[in-house]
Amino acid sequence: MLIEIVIAIFLGTFIGIFTGLTPGLHINLVAAIALSFAPALLNYFSPFGIAIILISMSITHVFLDIIPSIFLGAPDSETALMILPGHRLLLQGEGYEAVFISVYGAFLGIILLILLFPLFIFIFPLFFQFFSKFIFLLLIVVLILVLREERKLWAFSIVALASILGYITLKLPIKEPLLPLLGGLFGASTLFMSIFSKVRVPKQQKMGEINLEKENVLLLGSGIFSAGFMNLFPGLGPAQAAIMSSSFFKKLTPRNYLFLIGCINAVSMLMALITLYTISKARNGSIAVAGIFLGKIGFNELVFILIIALVVSCLAVILVIRLIPIFILLVSYVNYQKLCFGILFIIIFFVILFSGLVGLVILVTGTFIGITAHLARVGKHHAMSCLIIPIVISYILF
Repeated sequence: MLIEIVIAIFLGTFIGIFTGLTPGLHINLVAAIALSFAPALLNYFSPFGIAIILISMSITHVFLDIIPSIFLGAPDSETALMILPGHRLLLQGEGYEAVFISVYGAFLGIILLILLFPLFIFIFPLFFQFFSKFIFLLLIVVLILVLREERKLWAFSIVALASILGYITLKLPIKEPLLPLLGGLFGASTLFMSIFSKVRVPKQQKMGEINLEKENVLLLGSGIFSAGFMNLFPGLGPAQAAIMSSSFFKKLTPRNYLFLIGCINAVSMLMALITLYTISKARNGSIAVAGIFLGKIGFNELVFILIIALVVSCLAVILVIRLIPIFILLVSYVNYQKLCFGILFIIIFFVILFSGLVGLVILVTGTFIGITAHLARVGKHHAMSCLIIPIVISYILF
């Protein structure tokens, strides 16, 4: 049993490296493929072993996915909001620091959540019964963020356009709808601006020492609270938690924002395990598939899985340390415009492959909305209304 678990951890970590570093490849897709091959996998692993592979893959992906999100501008639903502050630091020669601030937030978030998980086991069932009736309050969060903008009309326009696009996209019968939706609003639009602005990436500086400050502690607390709150509801996740957390602070620096999003992304993954245990609902695709193999888990199993998650997180941090110099060389010595074109074509390829020509139309539309937000000089995080508003509408109407 122990040998199987060790093999499962390393196999899941290896797959997580591949999914994390490949632009446009989401772990939910890989988890769905694993589910379709379940009969074959069960010849080599127990159901628990397969679940450990998926969990290890998911956690490794969270850490490794930070690298292409910052250096290549290729997002998924978890890292979409990471692009803008990460890109800004990258163009200042501080891409190394941008990655490690995010990893720092992710690792500390996981440690703190593991320490606090007995509390969440107690409060999750209570919160779920109470707050499931008040999801419309998320509209207030969106409104607050719009009112904080100097160009409120433009911010409202981005919210409206993104919401309409998101509502239509989520109603269409296409596979992987988030790939073209978020790929356009955040990924392709950022890549286009980099291409046509003739951006030159300077040589990246080595990272200095990162100190834990009082503000980082507050960011960890708000990140864990927001991630836990969003995990109570279907369809909501790290992106919405980041928007909620940022509304607690008057102004966040790019470094603060990256630390916060790193924390939320990692915590949300483990929160899905806790919600699976407490309310029998996993709010993350890959964890939901793992839950199929786990079945009904007990307290001892949950503790064991959380320990494994901590071990995998340590391995993932080491992997980031080893792999980041490769990406430093990539952006420092490769023509960045050509690199952006290459990533853009990869995104288009995956969109057509998984979402078809309809997905391509969504990608192009989202790209124009993202470019509009950039030219209007309003926060691109308003575009996350593409998920928030449709989910609130579905709760209110149904």
